[in-house]
Amino acid sequence: MERPTKLIGILGLRAYDKTTYRYQEKSFATRWISLALAHFFEPVETVILATEDAKKANWDVLCTDFRKENLTEPKWVRLPPGKSEGELWKQFACLKNELRTEKDTKIVLDITLGFRSQPFFIGAAIAFVRGVDEKPADIQVVYGAYDARNENNVTPVWDLTPMVDLLDWGRALHLFLQTGRAEWVAETAKAAGAKAQKEWAENGQEGEKPFLKQFGDALDEFSKDLMTIRTGKIL
Repeated sequence: MERPTKLIGILGLRAYDKTTYRYQEKSFATRWISLALAHFFEPVETVILATEDAKKANWDVLCTDFRKENLTEPKWVRLPPGKSEGELWKQFACLKNELRTEKDTKIVLDITLGFRSQPFFIGAAIAFVRGVDEKPADIQVVYGAYDARNENNVTPVWDLTPMVDLLDWGRALHLFLQTGRAEWVAETAKAAGAKAQKEWAENGQEGEKPFLKQFGDALDEFSKDLMTIRTGKIL
């Protein structure tokens, strides 16, 4: 059973051009990347972060287009303009709150229309939530690469989630090197291995079968031996 998905996006002031967004085998022509993603991922909730000026410029038309496609209208979350240090911290807090969602809900985070320092704060909020929360939500980060569109005005939607995975690896490896406890590295490796094996199976079993999950299992066992000083077994 597919997990419910929450879509989080950003809306700016400009008048956006229509393009055909393409993600994997799915395509949808629209001015709004959030509308295309709503078609691709079928979220139970769509949240759009926007300043009041951006809302005045684009919100009514965006919601009208959502209704035309029989999709649930997005929810507006006010984003401070970011003209002072205090407002920048409020931007951080705003996104951080939206990343903390109900259990077992997957988040699709669209950073396409992030403006100026917003992408930096988005990355910081992701790192904070994943480093502090006991069980952070599964996050998929996507980007509509309008500048990479082809001659037919087809814009690819890039999956940037591996950059989020790097945050998990970095945190886990740091804890391992500092404490000798490898369970976080093992959990990260096993999760990545399970994903790799699934993709390997779905893509016709091309190349060698990934063994990252087995590495995670072995590292987990090594860590337990190290913590309980089972020297003989380690050797």
